[in-house]
Amino acid sequence: MRGLPSCLVALAVALPAVGGVWEFDGTLEDSSGAGLHARAAKPAFAEDGKALAPGVQAEIADTPALQLHPGLEAECRFRLDQRPAGVQVLFCKDEEYMLRVDWVKEGGNLSFFVYVGDQWEARVRGPVVELGRWYDVKVGWDGLTLTMQVGKDEIWTRARPGVAVPTANPLVFGPIAGVIDRIAIRNPGYQRQQLLATLPAATNGAASARFESAAGWQQWQAMGEAAGKVEGDSLVATFPGEAGLLVSPPLHRKFDNLAGV
Repeated sequence: MRGLPSCLVALAVALPAVGGVWEFDGTLEDSSGAGLHARAAKPAFAEDGKALAPGVQAEIADTPALQLHPGLEAECRFRLDQRPAGVQVLFCKDEEYMLRVDWVKEGGNLSFFVYVGDQWEARVRGPVVELGRWYDVKVGWDGLTLTMQVGKDEIWTRARPGVAVPTANPLVFGPIAGVIDRIAIRNPGYQRQQLLATLPAATNGAASARFESAAGWQQWQAMGEAAGKVEGDSLVATFPGEAGLLVSPPLHRKFDNLAGV
């Protein structure tokens, strides 16, 4: 490959679930294996012990894997059985992100927010929530746009550029006038940040990515589950798993210098 434009990351793929999964099958434990178990003053379960009961609030202490980063994704399965006038919070990490059913006076829509620029708005607003209906919701923020998907076909988006500022606030589930069957948080942006933080310092001042021979490719390093090798004047990379990056330490250093890091 010749004439590669200058860049920081050559190849990247989706990273695995960094965060947690809470199934509420008679427990508040995180089933992902990350150990992010929730706590509640009075834990209770419904739907034959397979959902968080109405009126129950649970929380998880702050950890970097649950903080707001671009790329954050979340899933929630819930059913609302009554319609109080107030907000029904499905999950919230205060001053970071929140999924809720809006006030009745606002319309009772499903809304997802991220807190950037010292404010919650603008939100992405989905459907008006109907009583007695199960909702499977996926939400996310890529640093520029909020996305909400309900079921397989309904998708809403809203422009929301901004810079995430992590807090020490806990992640809170509920309470709602209904049941929460499942919540999952994935944070690939945080894992990507951790991988890049392990890059060694550049050994020379080279910062060009225009390689006319195989020698230039020697600067690139495979990280995580990626593997790479030079063949002729090309770099061949493989990604057997989902957690993989191919990066250039000299370009990373150059990028940091330009950014004033």
